[in-house]
Amino acid sequence: THLSFGQNETLYKDSAIKDLTVLYSLLNNVHPGQFMHCTKINFDNSYDSLAKSINSALTLTEYYSKAQFLVSKIQDGHTWVDNSTIKSSLQNRALFPFSIYKINDSYIISKSGAQEYDSLIGSVVTKINDKNINEIVAKASSLMSIEGENQPAINNSLQSFPFYYYLADTSSQFKIQLIGKGSEPKEAVLPGVSYKSFVTRTRKIVEPIKQDFPSPNIAVLTVNTFNISDFEFKKIDYEKYIGNFFTQLSKKKIDKLIIDVRNNNGGSAEISNYLFSHLCSKPYYYFDYVGKKYKSADQFKSYCTT
Repeated sequence: THLSFGQNETLYKDSAIKDLTVLYSLLNNVHPGQFMHCTKINFDNSYDSLAKSINSALTLTEYYSKAQFLVSKIQDGHTWVDNSTIKSSLQNRALFPFSIYKINDSYIISKSGAQEYDSLIGSVVTKINDKNINEIVAKASSLMSIEGENQPAINNSLQSFPFYYYLADTSSQFKIQLIGKGSEPKEAVLPGVSYKSFVTRTRKIVEPIKQDFPSPNIAVLTVNTFNISDFEFKKIDYEKYIGNFFTQLSKKKIDKLIIDVRNNNGGSAEISNYLFSHLCSKPYYYFDYVGKKYKSADQFKSYCTT
């Protein structure tokens, strides 16, 4: 499910509140998993505080932030507010030049939007424009549709960190405090990079699946997606590929296997189930089906929640 709105540059106060109320009602009426991870009190309080915070006309970006904040409360990775219009308007604007990646309690520069900044990849970011990185990411993560308590999934969203940082700070120059590879803190003041350049330079076509044998007794199977269309695009027969891979393990008598799904956003049950079937020697339930009929949305939501 994604929610989108028009391209008007501003939304008057009354219209913004009305639209937010419609969104609140829509989520209350149709979203089955609304209260799986968020209590009704928490959700209602979030809506009330958002409505009260609208004291004047909002830009499209400001309205998006408020709407997405409310939607993200549900913690459903498949429900979000469409941001394509905003990203299109940012193409030539200078934004924060790096994506970041969380490892333990640190945030590492993972990709650079300009070649001259590549030397900073791998550095730990501690502050941006005098604000602590933990404070910045906490605010950004409140606008991300992350599934339940799956906190490691934040790294998928942090690949678009320049966009999320822009929602809080529209600066075009950035004072960054870093800890480099030599563990010596340092500071750099860097001009931003156009969002178009950042996306062009950091976007890459990921192989759906690949294998590696780093030593005679170790195999690595990297599965970057379970999306069938990605396998079809690359003309990969996933059953044949996975079957051949495990045949190789048997022939080579490899008993140490690493399956890397760190960059996997999910996809189709057919692929993930077929892979899992090679790891289990006993029958198992992957999905189970329960049929129910309800006369009201409230009854259905209650069933889904429990």
